[in-house]
Amino acid sequence: MTPLCAFQNEPFERIGEGFRSQTGSSESAVVILAVVGAVAVAAVLVALVVSARRGGPGRSLFRDLARANGLTGPESRLLLDLALRAQPDDPPAIFVRRSAFEAAAVDAAPDVAALDVLRRKVYGP
Repeated sequence: MTPLCAFQNEPFERIGEGFRSQTGSSESAVVILAVVGAVAVAAVLVALVVSARRGGPGRSLFRDLARANGLTGPESRLLLDLALRAQPDDPPAIFVRRSAFEAAAVDAAPDVAALDVLRRKVYGP
């Protein structure tokens, strides 16, 4: 090779060496991104599991409706028990389906007076 060609390749060789020296830092960046991504996926999965254990949006709607009807804690738990017997996949539906309430009340047969109070509070007189 002539000295002129070697002189012209020298800047390109320096650039290539710079790229070769930076490859270690890009590998660590990829590892860091992979770890952050794995943590994010784990956080989403944990949030889904916690939400499913709490009953999801149906349970929160049920609590809101129970509060709006003025139910006490024991009354709310009794109605939730009846709702889960009648329609396990949609507990809030018991607030609008009196027939589901009556069918579950017959099967449950707890305190009749408590059922009467609950019936009046949720469905009226």
